[in-house]
Amino acid sequence: MGGNATWALIAAGRTAGIRDVVIVDQTPKMLNSDDWAYGFYGYDASNADTLFATGVPDPGRHSLASKGPVRVARLVKAMDLKAARAAFTPAELALLNDHAKRDWRPAIAATRMPVLFVAGRESDFWPCEHAAA
Repeated sequence: MGGNATWALIAAGRTAGIRDVVIVDQTPKMLNSDDWAYGFYGYDASNADTLFATGVPDPGRHSLASKGPVRVARLVKAMDLKAARAAFTPAELALLNDHAKRDWRPAIAATRMPVLFVAGRESDFWPCEHAAA
């Protein structure tokens, strides 16, 4: 959510001290639509109110076998944290849903500072082509 937090600051005019922006693996619009095909895999108007109802869904894009040892270790650690904490709080779910429905493309278009988008070809969440778009 760091990329979207950055866009929120910029959209609010709070750019003092920001010289340039680097966004790593965060699409500016998670909701897929007719004019944006680079959002969260499988997330569109038909499930905009339900896909993130209980947390971040697993889009099932890549198998654990293709991830490599470091990625597998991170996933195991994340699963342990999720097991220790049964569910998101209502406030966290509200923030997640707000985050998922935002469209930061207008804020990006209005930005007058250098911006670099970095995206991984095998992102679990969205197509890497969002960076070029």
